[in-house]
Amino acid sequence: MNALRTFFASVSEANQRVALIQQPWLEDFVHWCGDGEDAVLHGHRSFRGKRSPAVTSSGWCLGMSRSARRVDEVPEHAR
Repeated sequence: MNALRTFFASVSEANQRVALIQQPWLEDFVHWCGDGEDAVLHGHRSFRGKRSPAVTSSGWCLGMSRSARRVDEVPEHAR
């Protein structure tokens, strides 16, 4: 039963990420992404609601994937 629950959580997270990728303007809303000490504040527009639509239930946002991609695109010798 636990494996099934984990599978459905993974599918839900993937669907939320796809939705955010298809709506990049949501990244403009102020939101915390990440978890714990690694949390970073993104965005510049306020959102009136319980939680920002720019973050998945696990705390992932489109800005996190962009910043990770930028680091990966920099050659090792240039870091």
